Parts: sequence; C-alpha cells; structure tokens
Amino acid sequence: MFYSFLGQDGRYRIVSAVNHVPTVEVSSPAEADAFLAGSTILVTGFSSDPVTIDGKPVDAYDSSGNFFTRVTVRPGVNTHTFTATDSLGQTATATLMLTGTQAAPGAIDFSLFSDVTASFV
Repeated sequence: MFYSFLGQDGRYRIVSAVNHVPTVEVSSPAEADAFLAGSTILVTGFSSDPVTIDGKPVDAYDSSGNFFTRVTVRPGVNTHTFTATDSLGQTATATLMLTGTQAAPGAIDFSLFSDVTASFV
C-alpha cells in the first residue's frame, strides 16, 4: 500500500506502509472435544490483534497476544467464531466446534459435590 503527501518543503513524497494481515488461532480445547452440557470451559489462543468471540470481546487479551475466554457448553454442536481485527479493519477468523453431551439418565455427577466431613467434627 502506498501513500503520497505534500511535505513541508513543497515536494510530494510517496511512502510505503507495510501492513500484516491479522492472525488468530485457538490453542485449547481441541477441535471437536466433548464436554458435559452446562459446563463452563476456558478457551485459550493467540492473536496478532484484539479478538472477539461471536462478536463480543474475549474475557482477557494480553500484550503478548494471548487471549482467554470462557464459554458455556450447550447440548449438541457448539460453534464459536473468533475474529481478530487490525487497525485497518482487516480480519482473520478461526472457528472452534465443541460438542455438549448429556449425562446418562440417573447418572450422578460427583464433581458437583463438596466434602463437608470437617464440618461435622
């Protein structure tokens, strides 16, 4: 991309502006991972520019380009689109598809319980 401008000395100048296309990638979880529907998971990745998930800003984006956000898994296939946008409006996208599974009827999710033994002593 080239720009021209009139300098203070009355001469036109032509300059080149190098712009790199944005990049975005999801690091974890892996594509097509399955999680219990209703659970909240942490998604991490890297982007060259500020990033959004499904049109909303991610929870955290650091100066090194790492991003972190939480998503709640719904039953079935969940598709999330991550978009990085640079200062010139150029974009890059990455898609993450996760599967929300249902617990078997009558199954107990022991991860929801807490050990309260100490409270009875």
